[in-house]
Amino acid sequence: MKELWDKLNESVLEFGTNIDKFGEGMTTPRLLKAYNKLLDSWNKVVVKHLNYSKAVEPLQPKEIKLPFKGEEFLETWTIYKEYLIENFQRHLGNRQEAVVLKYLKKYSKNNVSKAIAILEFHILHNYKGLFPISDKQLTGEEPIKDDESLVHSDIIQKPKKKL
Repeated sequence: MKELWDKLNESVLEFGTNIDKFGEGMTTPRLLKAYNKLLDSWNKVVVKHLNYSKAVEPLQPKEIKLPFKGEEFLETWTIYKEYLIENFQRHLGNRQEAVVLKYLKKYSKNNVSKAIAILEFHILHNYKGLFPISDKQLTGEEPIKDDESLVHSDIIQKPKKKL
Protein backbone atom coordinates (compact mmCIF):
# COMPACT_ATOMS: atom_id res chain seq x y z
CA MET A 1 0.00 0.00 0.00
CA LYS A 2 2.79 2.41 0.94
CA GLU A 3 4.57 1.78 -2.36
CA LEU A 4 1.42 2.55 -4.33
CA TRP A 5 0.82 5.68 -2.27
CA ASP A 6 4.38 6.89 -2.92
CA LYS A 7 3.90 6.39 -6.68
CA LEU A 8 0.65 8.37 -6.54
CA ASN A 9 2.47 11.17 -4.68
CA GLU A 10 5.13 11.27 -7.42
CA SER A 11 2.45 11.52 -10.10
CA VAL A 12 0.62 14.29 -8.27
CA LEU A 13 3.83 16.30 -7.89
CA GLU A 14 4.75 15.75 -11.54
CA PHE A 15 1.31 16.84 -12.71
CA GLY A 16 1.52 19.96 -10.52
CA THR A 17 4.86 20.88 -12.10
CA ASN A 18 3.51 20.27 -15.60
CA ILE A 19 0.39 22.34 -15.04
CA ASP A 20 2.55 25.25 -13.84
CA LYS A 21 4.69 25.00 -16.98
CA PHE A 22 1.57 24.79 -19.11
CA GLY A 23 0.24 28.04 -17.63
CA GLU A 24 3.42 29.99 -18.36
CA GLY A 25 3.07 32.27 -21.33
CA MET A 26 -0.71 32.18 -21.55
CA THR A 27 -1.86 35.64 -22.48
CA THR A 28 -5.27 35.50 -24.09
CA PRO A 29 -8.20 36.07 -21.73
CA ARG A 30 -10.04 32.98 -22.92
CA LEU A 31 -7.05 30.70 -22.26
CA LEU A 32 -6.36 32.38 -18.90
CA LYS A 33 -9.96 31.84 -17.84
CA ALA A 34 -9.81 28.14 -18.81
CA TYR A 35 -6.42 27.79 -17.11
CA ASN A 36 -7.75 29.36 -13.87
CA LYS A 37 -10.69 26.92 -13.87
CA LEU A 38 -8.22 24.09 -14.30
CA LEU A 39 -6.10 25.46 -11.42
CA ASP A 40 -9.16 25.67 -9.16
CA SER A 41 -9.97 22.03 -9.87
CA TRP A 42 -6.34 21.08 -9.38
CA ASN A 43 -6.19 22.86 -6.01
CA LYS A 44 -9.25 20.88 -4.85
CA VAL A 45 -7.53 17.66 -5.86
CA VAL A 46 -4.38 18.69 -3.96
CA VAL A 47 -6.38 19.50 -0.80
CA LYS A 48 -8.14 16.12 -0.95
CA HIS A 49 -4.84 14.41 -1.60
CA LEU A 50 -3.25 16.06 1.43
CA ASN A 51 -6.20 15.17 3.65
CA TYR A 52 -6.12 11.57 2.49
CA SER A 53 -2.35 11.48 2.95
CA LYS A 54 -2.82 12.16 6.66
CA ALA A 55 -5.04 9.09 6.92
CA VAL A 56 -2.79 6.82 4.87
CA GLU A 57 0.56 7.68 6.38
CA PRO A 58 1.02 5.57 9.51
CA LEU A 59 1.97 7.09 12.85
CA GLN A 60 5.57 6.59 13.76
CA PRO A 61 5.73 3.86 16.42
CA LYS A 62 6.78 4.85 19.90
CA GLU A 63 9.71 3.06 21.45
CA ILE A 64 8.42 0.43 23.86
CA LYS A 65 10.36 0.39 27.09
CA LEU A 66 9.80 -2.76 29.08
CA PRO A 67 9.40 -1.94 32.78
CA PHE A 68 11.45 -4.97 33.78
CA LYS A 69 14.65 -6.54 32.51
CA GLY A 70 15.31 -10.20 32.05
CA GLU A 71 14.44 -13.04 29.73
CA GLU A 72 11.67 -14.43 31.94
CA PHE A 73 9.65 -11.20 31.86
CA LEU A 74 10.25 -10.71 28.13
CA GLU A 75 9.14 -14.29 27.43
CA THR A 76 6.01 -13.96 29.61
CA TRP A 77 5.13 -10.61 28.03
CA THR A 78 5.48 -12.13 24.55
CA ILE A 79 3.30 -15.09 25.56
CA TYR A 80 0.68 -12.68 26.95
CA LYS A 81 0.53 -10.70 23.69
CA GLU A 82 0.31 -13.93 21.67
CA TYR A 83 -2.43 -15.15 24.03
CA LEU A 84 -4.49 -12.02 23.29
CA ILE A 85 -4.10 -12.59 19.55
CA GLU A 86 -4.79 -16.31 19.72
CA ASN A 87 -7.82 -16.19 22.01
CA PHE A 88 -9.39 -12.82 21.19
CA GLN A 89 -7.84 -11.74 17.85
CA ARG A 90 -6.68 -8.66 19.74
CA HIS A 91 -3.42 -7.04 18.73
CA LEU A 92 -1.96 -4.47 21.10
CA GLY A 93 -1.17 -1.32 19.18
CA ASN A 94 2.10 0.38 19.94
CA ARG A 95 0.66 3.08 22.19
CA GLN A 96 -1.75 0.69 23.88
CA GLU A 97 1.11 -1.68 24.65
CA ALA A 98 3.02 1.15 26.33
CA VAL A 99 0.00 1.97 28.54
CA VAL A 100 -0.64 -1.68 29.45
CA LEU A 101 3.01 -2.05 30.48
CA LYS A 102 2.72 1.11 32.59
CA TYR A 103 -0.31 -0.31 34.40
CA LEU A 104 1.34 -3.71 34.80
CA LYS A 105 4.25 -2.01 36.53
CA LYS A 106 1.80 -0.15 38.77
CA TYR A 107 -0.30 -3.24 39.57
CA SER A 108 2.82 -5.27 40.40
CA LYS A 109 4.22 -2.50 42.61
CA ASN A 110 7.36 -2.54 40.46
CA ASN A 111 8.06 -6.21 41.27
CA VAL A 112 9.05 -8.33 38.29
CA SER A 113 8.01 -11.63 39.91
CA LYS A 114 4.55 -10.24 40.70
CA ALA A 115 4.24 -8.79 37.17
CA ILE A 116 4.96 -12.22 35.68
CA ALA A 117 2.47 -13.82 38.07
CA ILE A 118 -0.19 -11.25 37.13
CA LEU A 119 0.25 -11.96 33.41
CA GLU A 120 0.14 -15.72 33.99
CA PHE A 121 -2.96 -15.32 36.20
CA HIS A 122 -4.80 -13.44 33.46
CA ILE A 123 -3.83 -16.05 30.88
CA LEU A 124 -4.78 -18.94 33.17
CA HIS A 125 -8.23 -17.51 33.85
CA ASN A 126 -8.84 -16.45 30.24
CA TYR A 127 -9.12 -12.73 30.95
CA LYS A 128 -9.16 -10.40 27.98
CA GLY A 129 -8.31 -7.35 30.07
CA LEU A 130 -5.60 -6.57 32.56
CA PHE A 131 -6.66 -5.49 36.04
CA PRO A 132 -5.09 -5.50 39.51
CA ILE A 133 -5.36 -8.64 41.59
CA SER A 134 -4.57 -9.28 45.23
CA ASP A 135 -1.64 -11.30 46.50
CA LYS A 136 -4.13 -13.81 47.93
CA GLN A 137 -5.68 -14.28 44.49
CA LEU A 138 -2.21 -14.87 43.03
CA THR A 139 -1.41 -17.54 45.61
CA GLY A 140 -4.86 -19.11 45.35
CA GLU A 141 -5.74 -18.38 49.00
CA GLU A 142 -8.66 -16.21 47.90
CA PRO A 143 -10.96 -17.94 45.42
CA ILE A 144 -12.08 -16.12 42.31
CA LYS A 145 -15.74 -15.17 42.34
CA ASP A 146 -17.86 -16.40 39.46
CA ASP A 147 -18.45 -12.92 38.04
CA GLU A 148 -14.69 -12.29 37.93
CA SER A 149 -14.08 -15.37 35.80
CA LEU A 150 -16.10 -13.97 32.91
CA VAL A 151 -14.16 -12.77 29.90
CA HIS A 152 -13.63 -9.01 30.14
CA SER A 153 -13.90 -6.80 27.10
CA ASP A 154 -11.39 -4.06 27.90
CA ILE A 155 -7.63 -4.37 27.99
CA ILE A 156 -7.37 -2.35 31.23
CA GLN A 157 -10.02 -3.15 33.80
CA LYS A 158 -11.07 -1.29 36.92
CA PRO A 159 -10.73 -3.43 40.02
CA LYS A 160 -13.92 -5.09 41.22
CA LYS A 161 -13.05 -4.25 44.81
CA LYS A 162 -10.41 -2.37 46.76
CA LEU A 163 -7.19 -4.29 47.20
